[in-house]
Amino acid sequence: MNKNGLTMVEVLLALAVFGIIAAALSFSITSNLNHTSKTGQKSQAAQLLNYLGRRVADSDVAVLPESEANPLLWDYDQLGSAFTELIDDDELVDLSRYKAKITEVGTVSIDAITMTQYNVEVCYKSNGDNESCVQGITLAADGG
Repeated sequence: MNKNGLTMVEVLLALAVFGIIAAALSFSITSNLNHTSKTGQKSQAAQLLNYLGRRVADSDVAVLPESEANPLLWDYDQLGSAFTELIDDDELVDLSRYKAKITEVGTVSIDAITMTQYNVEVCYKSNGDNESCVQGITLAADGG
């Protein structure tokens, strides 16, 4: 440092250090936001899985497949129109990012009680990522 202040080299060095720190911080924040978004989507997929599983367990014919050979499938962009009660005023969940499938697996008997087993699967796509899925198994009273 000279008597009149900082030299040009010192100023450039300080700016370079500041730029490196800012770039690292920016990368960290972007990575964290991306991870938070993916975690949120997986959590919402699990909530949708629970919602459909409860309706299957209640033997709601709107979500029960006709047979083992014919699973019910709601593709991307179909869940919002099929389950309008899931759309709230805030529209925090973009249902067009999710699809769901309910498959009848067969029957399960415990003592004198026979129930039908169903697999429920909810899949979602993140921005530019591959499809990810959450799965669950539930039972419903035999015969729907």
